[in-house]
Order: sequence, then structure tokens, then C-alpha cells
Amino acid sequence: MDDARDVHPDGGGASIVSAMGFDFRIAAPPERWPDAHRPQYEDAPEYFRVTHKAMHALRAALAVTGVLDVDARLPSFPPWPPPQMSATRAGGVELAKDHGMTIEPPSTATEIETLEQWRRKRAQALETTSNDPQKVPAFKLGSNDGWRLSPDECALLATGLRAAIDERADALHAAIADAGSTMTRDASLAWLSSFAEYLALAAEHGGVVVS
Repeated sequence: MDDARDVHPDGGGASIVSAMGFDFRIAAPPERWPDAHRPQYEDAPEYFRVTHKAMHALRAALAVTGVLDVDARLPSFPPWPPPQMSATRAGGVELAKDHGMTIEPPSTATEIETLEQWRRKRAQALETTSNDPQKVPAFKLGSNDGWRLSPDECALLATGLRAAIDERADALHAAIADAGSTMTRDASLAWLSSFAEYLALAAEHGGVVVS
């Protein structure tokens, strides 16, 4: 298997069905993809998928770049449902808002505004950045909860990976191997290079959502 698009550090081939774990999705896909873009999945060019096991290896490699802010603190998320609303009612309000479902009694203006306020605050938390403008919070790559990697953060990660591939290739491969990868040095570097290229493209198209 010599195509970087089809290689994972856990030794498996890429499959849009089986690659469960972390989905990276370009936030604002272009109407026309650059000719140089070689997507991991032809039918989903905006995606880059990483299995849970492979994500451990990817984080280890990114740690080598020095771009991750491992000291960044998780933001506080607003509670849902709010204290004044039961879980059943909150679920109904969401379904009515998102899918036009009829609920009884109908959602009140206050309930709808409460839902919208919660979503705005959650979205803000998911965009939390590092206090160091040259780093990316490590927690954004620690779970698939919908974190937003900004265009600047994607550029930082891409630049860091490219520099490390050029200057610290052995350290990158060692980090991936220590994380459990069975890939060869060339394969691991090709995989990281494909991710760097993806991030560089994402930096030009709204960043990435990690889900």
C-alpha cells in the first residue's frame, strides 16, 4: 500500500465505512477543488478521517512539532438542559426547532431563545484558542466533540508538520512508532504529509470541524 491517502498508522486501509474515530471536515468547502488536491475519499473530498488508534499516533507526531499547547485549559461549556427545563422538554424543543416537529405544548419564545443562547455559547467554547498565538490547544485534538480549528490554527499545524517532516523526520517516525504504529518510516511520513496538505487547504477554506 504505497498511497498516503490509504494508509493509517494502525496498519489498516482507509475506508469511509470502517474509519471510525475522528472526522476532520473543511468548514467552507470550495465549489471547485484544486487540481492538486488528492482527497482521502473521492466521494467526500472535504473529509480526512483518523481512527481512534491512529489519532493517538497523530497527536504524538504533532507533539514533536511543538505547535500543540498541552497546557491550554478546557473551556467551560453551558449546561443543557438548563435547570428550568426537563431533559424531555429540552429534547422536544430541539426537535421542534431543528426538524419542525410538533410538540405539546408548543415551544415558547423563551425556550427557543434559551436554546439559541446555549448554542451560541457552546459554539464560542468550541472555538477556544490558545493564549499563545503560535500554538493550538491540544484538547481540540483530544476528542471528537465538534471542536473548530480556525484557519490560522490549521496553518500553524500544517507549517509545523511540514517543518518537522523536513528537519525531524526520524523523531516523527519514532513518536508514531512509540504510539503503537507498525508503519514504515516512509509510510508514516507520507501519511503525515497528506494530513499537512489537507490542513493547508483547510486554512484557505474556513478551517476544520473535528467531530
